Amino acid sequence: MLAALLLQLAAPEAASPRAAVAAEMTRIAEGCSGCLVVANIARTSEGREVVDLLGFQQGPEAKRIVLVTAPAGDGAATSALLAAAGTLSSERFGPTIVFALVDGAAGDALLGDVARSRNWTIVAALPAMAGTAAIRAAATGAQRPATPPAPPAAPAPKS
Repeated sequence: MLAALLLQLAAPEAASPRAAVAAEMTRIAEGCSGCLVVANIARTSEGREVVDLLGFQQGPEAKRIVLVTAPAGDGAATSALLAAAGTLSSERFGPTIVFALVDGAAGDALLGDVARSRNWTIVAALPAMAGTAAIRAAATGAQRPATPPAPPAAPAPKS
């Protein structure tokens, strides 16, 4: 299904890549009995309509947010965003995860204004390209080591 979506996003006649991503997020939500709520936020900025697409995976700590973003128009990041939403939708976390397809710098500002108006506490903000392991670690509060731990020392030879 993701490959078909990528072809749809790449097609020059595609009416709206955002609509295709919204349809895929909605499909993910239906597959997990509504664990993901899809919404648009919009406003006009400098004479242009700015629209961000958000997918909310509600956690019991509703105001604590793990924010996962992809810029609209970046096919690889959009694919990573959808893959993360699809994979993580089957898991439960304390904070709410917000998967956001952001409409450029104006979309970043719009998302920031929404976060402030809703009194969100952003506990982690990650690009979708960080991958599901990093997103899962942020959502569970796990810290990933900066470097892998050293292997255990070999036992001393017996004399």
